[in-house]
Amino acid sequence: MKDESNISIKRLFQILELFRREQRPLTASAIQSAVDCPRSSLNLLLKNLVNLDYLTLHRKSSAYFPSVRLEDLTAWILPSILQDHSIGEWLEKLKNQTGETVVLTMRSDLDMEVVRVATSTQAIALRMACGSRIPVWSSAVGFAMLASLSGTELKRLYFRSQQTPRYSLNDIRKEIKQIRERGFAVSYGWVIEGVGALATALPVTFSGRELVLSIGGPSERVEKKEAQLGETLCAYVKEIAASIN
Repeated sequence: MKDESNISIKRLFQILELFRREQRPLTASAIQSAVDCPRSSLNLLLKNLVNLDYLTLHRKSSAYFPSVRLEDLTAWILPSILQDHSIGEWLEKLKNQTGETVVLTMRSDLDMEVVRVATSTQAIALRMACGSRIPVWSSAVGFAMLASLSGTELKRLYFRSQQTPRYSLNDIRKEIKQIRERGFAVSYGWVIEGVGALATALPVTFSGRELVLSIGGPSERVEKKEAQLGETLCAYVKEIAASIN
């Protein structure tokens, strides 16, 4: 029998993720259609969240919506990652100079988690949601992070991976050597078909977790200006390093 507490926790976060996707008030029926939960259990969970002041209930429409208290509960996370080095400002500057989407990711074990996005204003642009996870072994941001590790750390991470990486350890070492010589990692269509990305690790970590800055957009557009984008990306990272030091 499944642990009831684990099921409740799973349902709780399914509801929160649903609100993040929809970004609008939702009725219990709308929530149930997206969450695998009996109506009686869902009603009890929603009632408890309202009583705890994490959700609000509009009686007239019978619609639920996250409260300011819930927003405040997690509002400190992103600033704590960015505040010391003003990385958020650098993302906007880099986006404006390159015209492409700029993404800040942070290592989360065997994935890279998107923590900040400055989306390009062009009609066709890469769009990423904060909280999205990108595989370490099959992405530019992942390889940029791997290039910042020592040989021992790389080997340990490789053999701890639950899924077999798409490349052998020797091939990964060769790619990392090229990344270090070039200054940035490159991928085309690895994570999202038709999307190209350039990435390099930042000279700062958050609680020991590597941070990676990347530029992404339509493969054809990115490939045409790869050298220019790579040069700009590396220059920004050097300026960030200088401002930190």
